[in-house]
Amino acid sequence: MSTVTVCCGLPGGLVARLFTFEDVRVPHAASPSGWITERRSKEVARCEFVGAVVKPAPGAPTLPAARVGYGLTFNVDESFWAKWLEQNKDSDLVRNRIVFAHRKRDAARGEAKERETGGARTGFEPMNMSPAPAGKHADGRIRFLPADERARAVSRGGLSIETATKDE
Repeated sequence: MSTVTVCCGLPGGLVARLFTFEDVRVPHAASPSGWITERRSKEVARCEFVGAVVKPAPGAPTLPAARVGYGLTFNVDESFWAKWLEQNKDSDLVRNRIVFAHRKRDAARGEAKERETGGARTGFEPMNMSPAPAGKHADGRIRFLPADERARAVSRGGLSIETATKDE
């Protein structure tokens, strides 16, 4: 049996499931014949992919600061991976390489490390909420917004961090 190493950048990991689809006749009052055919999915296999690695907070080794990086799941059946990949080829997880696999462990570790250190973003990284200057209000107070652009999107809706003027 051929296997792959799956890399998953989701903090909580992923339960990957395979489905088959079958047509089932079910009673339906509005149908002239009293029956309709529904296409239903049936789970046929599943595999749990390990999530991102927990890194301790600076100065508090027992408390995790955040889950960052990629978790690696070894010895995943290659045929399962190929079928799951085919069923999920249009998913953002696959297209953005948040979940990917390699036949060789070293290649999987290498790409995971490269994506982690190279600045590839999954959207699950911790937000940088430290205030950054963002102009002034009409009354002269300095306006601050969170440094992380994802948090600034919320701030554009009217929320912002307020500070006193320099004179106060």
